[in-house]
Amino acid sequence: MFKKFSKLIIFSLLMVFSMSITSNATSIKDSIPADAVRNGNHYYLIVEERGITWEEAKALCEAQNGHLATITSKSEQKFINKLNKNETRLWIGGYRDDNGKWKWVSGEKWKYTNWGDGEPNNSSNVVSNEKCVAVWPQQWNDMANTNTAEQSGYICEWDLGTPKKPTITKINKKKKTVKGKAEVGTTVYVKIGKKTYSAKTNNKGVFTVKCKTLKKNAIIKVYVKNVNDGKSSTVTKKVK
Repeated sequence: MFKKFSKLIIFSLLMVFSMSITSNATSIKDSIPADAVRNGNHYYLIVEERGITWEEAKALCEAQNGHLATITSKSEQKFINKLNKNETRLWIGGYRDDNGKWKWVSGEKWKYTNWGDGEPNNSSNVVSNEKCVAVWPQQWNDMANTNTAEQSGYICEWDLGTPKKPTITKINKKKKTVKGKAEVGTTVYVKIGKKTYSAKTNNKGVFTVKCKTLKKNAIIKVYVKNVNDGKSSTVTKKVK
């Protein structure tokens, strides 16, 4: 009887854990503001508001099931630079811990950096103890948490995880088209030989790519890139 009871408890706990994960994923997606901008499987929102400390900005993003933006690649930095069209000085999710190591609030590895000239310098010219990171406006600067005089806002980010693999639904050699499905609003890449084409999915997650050539036995590689961490979800198929 004890064994049966234990199995029931374990099964119940697994169900609760599974429901918790599903609920959390749904809540993140539902929490994303309508004016947030998508990049891969991430959303970003610039909030221009003076007088906000780094810790306050962090709390505000987390209250919406997001986090202060983490910039972990050159391509993500380019996206942020383009998004920050007003070239505003903004808090992002980098910080220096008590051991002097720089980290991201999301727990991602600290590899890519984009410090400005002479930064980080832990300067005390305005406010001492510079242990928070800000874009200034395109490169990074270390700033004190309470240095709000030189800041104009912050960037929130919502991460939906690595995109799911796309699917190929139809290959038309005569029309030279490749059709398939992927997550709504994502850019899908189709590679045939040395040529790569791209298309964005519609509101039903459907994409269509017109190719220059589409011959028998050609290998089609279809993938969705997560530009933030360099990972991709790929599917391949041989033309019959």
